[in-house]
Amino acid sequence: MTVKEATTAAAQHLNPRALVIVGKAAEVGPLLKKAGYSKIEVVNYLDPVSGAERRAVQAQRSTAAEVLPAEAMEGRRLLELALNARGGQAALAKVQTLQMAGKGMLSMQGQQVPVSVELKEIRGKAMREDIDMGGMTLRQVVANGKAYIQQGDMRKDMPPEMKLEMEKAQFRDPNFIVLNAATQQGVKLRGLKPTAEGAISYDTLEVISPEGDVYTLLLDPKTHQIAKMLYSAEQRTNHDELGDYRVVDGVSFPFKFKHEAGGQQVDIQYDKVTVNPKLTPDLFQ
Repeated sequence: MTVKEATTAAAQHLNPRALVIVGKAAEVGPLLKKAGYSKIEVVNYLDPVSGAERRAVQAQRSTAAEVLPAEAMEGRRLLELALNARGGQAALAKVQTLQMAGKGMLSMQGQQVPVSVELKEIRGKAMREDIDMGGMTLRQVVANGKAYIQQGDMRKDMPPEMKLEMEKAQFRDPNFIVLNAATQQGVKLRGLKPTAEGAISYDTLEVISPEGDVYTLLLDPKTHQIAKMLYSAEQRTNHDELGDYRVVDGVSFPFKFKHEAGGQQVDIQYDKVTVNPKLTPDLFQ
């Protein structure tokens, strides 16, 4: 196409006065009105710019808010089975701190990189993840309303959207999501029809967080352990697979973890899980 043809096509199909402005609405809004822009839509900086994507998210949240009584009853039944599979709600609630270490492989863009992971967390309050990827070290920490990333000697605050996802990760933590679903106010449960994948028909439980985020748990029909978890994060569909459950101090933990999102995949086999280790506050500073 020539420049003239592209210009003609743009004039026919696009609104030349439609702009996306990044800034404080209270400051930018009056300037836009003064410039002649009468139709102004304010969008939160964490929401998608696309109107279609925002409507899709809103529709998902609206649907999530409506849980039929029969669905709620089945959801509670499935949650109880999942809690018992882990060792029971009381036993899981005694886990105040957790430390896990393992190794695996990161696959992206046709390449594979060996990784080592060490996770330390104070349940619901603080999380630290130390990752070694082929000699490159990365640390991610969220605690006390703050979050940062450290790569080697360079440290910086997490971008707001990444910090928000790290905070949400504390709710959807595979080790504690069933406990959070049972104990946090505002959580909704929906028991759905079984999900068939290959020869297995998984019991399907939706956990809807107080913020309206939906996490779909596929439970093994025999063990009632979480086999898979599906959810949206950073405008991408995420797939987690859990397996190799082992009992540590009366609680069953998944030692095998696979995460897929945006064309990337990480497989981790944990070799050490420590329940209620002493984690000092300076580890999360």
